[in-house]
Amino acid sequence: MSTTETPQEAAPFEEWAIVELMGRVRLAGHLTEQQVAGGHFLRLDIHKEDGPAVITQLIPPPPGGPVYRITITTEAVARKIGARSVPEPVARWELEPAKPSDAYADDEDWSDDDDGT
Repeated sequence: MSTTETPQEAAPFEEWAIVELMGRVRLAGHLTEQQVAGGHFLRLDIHKEDGPAVITQLIPPPPGGPVYRITITTEAVARKIGARSVPEPVARWELEPAKPSDAYADDEDWSDDDDGT
C-alpha cells in the first residue's frame, strides 16, 4: 500500500445470529451494531418466524457486557429460535388495568361510579 492510499473501512457488522447471555438467556435475530449515547451496543432485532421484528434489545458488548457467545446462523434458524424466545417487554403487574372500551359502555355489569352501581 502506498502512502497515499487509505485503509478501507470495515463494513458494519450485520448478521443473523444466536446470542447467548450470562444467566442462560438465549436470544436470536438480526444482529447489528448501534451507537447510543456515545456507547457501542449490539442491537438484536428479534422476529417472529414470518414477520417483522417484534422487539429490539440493545446489549452491551464485551468486555463488561453479558455476552457469552454469538453464533452466526441462517435467517431461517434465527427466526425460528427467536420466535420461541421473544422476551416480554413488561410484566402484567407493571401496567394499569384497562377500562372497557366504549363498545361495552352500555353493559349493565360495568359502572364508573365509586359505589359500584
